[in-house]
This record gives sequence, structure tokens and C-alpha cells, in this order.
Amino acid sequence: MTDAVSPLAHDAETGPLLRVTFQPGMLLGVEAMQAEQAYHRRRLNRHGRLLHGYGTLYGLLVTLEPAAATLPLRLVVHPGLALDALGRELLLSEPYGVDLPAWLAEQGAAALAAFAVPADAAEGAPRTLTLEVAVRYADCEQGLQPVLAAATNASTDAVAASRAGEAVELLLRGADPNPPPPPAPPASLPTAVEQARLDNADAATRTVLQAQLDRLHRTRGLDALPALGADSAELTLARLTLRLTTLTAPQPAPADIDLDNLVRPFLDVAVEP
Repeated sequence: MTDAVSPLAHDAETGPLLRVTFQPGMLLGVEAMQAEQAYHRRRLNRHGRLLHGYGTLYGLLVTLEPAAATLPLRLVVHPGLALDALGRELLLSEPYGVDLPAWLAEQGAAALAAFAVPADAAEGAPRTLTLEVAVRYADCEQGLQPVLAAATNASTDAVAASRAGEAVELLLRGADPNPPPPPAPPASLPTAVEQARLDNADAATRTVLQAQLDRLHRTRGLDALPALGADSAELTLARLTLRLTTLTAPQPAPADIDLDNLVRPFLDVAVEP
């Protein structure tokens, strides 16, 4: 699998689209083919991001599967579909599980302490640890085929992926138990005529007009549209609160974990799958 953030090179662009033009006698190489794909991909992503928003469409339920005879306590994300904040589809076609005790042990006590409350609790004292489950789009290289080597080939045949499959990466990370509120949007400054329209409208119409006015002023004072970064590529699914007495390879039981799937954003669907 390639670097999960690498698709951001084109998926996060907010500038004008560029469409390849085909002319008789024009030489077209790899760059032109990539630009042709990027045009359609960015157009589709922009449609999804701006007209539909982001969030879960259906599924992607996060559950705790208790330890069985041969399996440890697992955190499982079930199949489903979502859109991230870049407008990309996140399709998980089968369950995805994580060995929770093994993941906690691998992080180490020092890393977990940054998300524990109280952070300076003595060994054996009760504390809570907040974790977040998220998903992120990733390209998955498939169909390796021989290619002409671009540089000196030392000893192996040069190969490259002929297909880039759309995949989903599961993220489990520490989370701030009290995240700060999102920044306030720019204040709307209606003109005298606009203010009169607001004042003369009934309550329901005034709410609609105010929302439209807020959208008009969202980019006021900006030199360019806000950049979309790695944070926009990650979609939160659930939040876990663990009650622990140690951060050194903890072994929590299901009764020690509170799981909240409703912290995620949702999208309305016109047709049930």
C-alpha cells in the first residue's frame, strides 16, 4: 500500500480544474494521462464535498468483540460506506479488526499518558484514557507489471503497479477528552437592504436568509480558498473511553470501555442500501 496521504497531492487541491486537450499530432505522455484522470477525479470529489458534505452513509459500526478461546479483545469496524471531507468515497467491504490489548502495549505508557486523565496518576490509581477510531482513504498498488527501467537496473526486473485500488486505512489514536470548539465563522455584515429583509421576514424565513448570508461571507477577506490538508482526509467513526489502573500493557475488559458511535458525522441518504 502506498503512503495513505499521497492522494492529497491532487485530491486536496482547491484551484481551478485543468482539462487535457487532444490535438492531432500532439505527443501525450504519462503526465497527460495522469492529468486526464486528475481532472475527472477532482471534479467528482468537489461535487461530493460541496454538495453532499462528509460523514457516514451507512454501516461502519464500531463494536467491541470480547475475547474468545483463540482471539483477544478486538475492536471491529464493520462494512459500510462514507464520504470524507475531501469528497472521496470510503468503502469498507469486510470487517476490519484490531487487537486492542496488543495495540495499547505497542504504544507504551509514555505515549498513552498524553491522553490519560489525570496524566500524573500513580501506578495502580484509576484513570481514564480516551481513544478515537477513524478511517482514511488509501491507494493500494495492484497488478505489478514489467516496465522499462527509468534508471540503472542493478539486478532485478523493473516493475510498476498497473492499477491503484481504492482502499481504506483504519486509524486508532489518542484523543483529547475535551476537544476545543471549532473556530467561529466570519461575522456576517448585511447591508442596510439585507438587514431590512431579515427584519421583515418571519422566523423560519429569517433563519434561511441568515444561513445564506453566512455562506456568502464565509470567504470574505481571503486571498484564496482555504487549503484542504491531512485532517480533512480522516473521518472519525467512534470514541472510546477506557477506565484503567495502569498504562503499562493494560488489559481492559469490555466492562471497562465506553464506546460512542454517535460522535461521527452522518449524511442523509435518498435510498436505503
